[in-house]
Amino acid sequence: MELLQVTQQCVSRVVGLFKGQTDDKSLEAHKNLYDLHKHYEEAFYLIENKIPITKIPVQANKAIYIITESNQKVSKVYKANNYICNCDKFNAREFQFCPHILAAMIADELEICTSQVRITGEEYLGHIKSF
Repeated sequence: MELLQVTQQCVSRVVGLFKGQTDDKSLEAHKNLYDLHKHYEEAFYLIENKIPITKIPVQANKAIYIITESNQKVSKVYKANNYICNCDKFNAREFQFCPHILAAMIADELEICTSQVRITGEEYLGHIKSF
């Protein structure tokens, strides 16, 4: 199974912990996700500190998440077949795992993203090219 799918499954289960559902699978997913990447804790920090995460949907499998941190740093996460981020912690070899990507995935599962008007595929490509 591809790493992204494993991560998404772990994120789905870990979201249960936020909702107060503690079971062995959620706790194991928490451990697995933690083992997968060092940025996991930072992603939870962003969520727990209610850093705004805005989701701009494009299509069913495409979206842009804009994360504005308290020091006014703005990161953009692009979701298509895989996730990419414009932050300096983004690493092409481990592209699924920077804190912003994990935070976007968690926020999406928790349905705590603020939303903006849908954008067109062309606008999305414009954003990707500027990346």
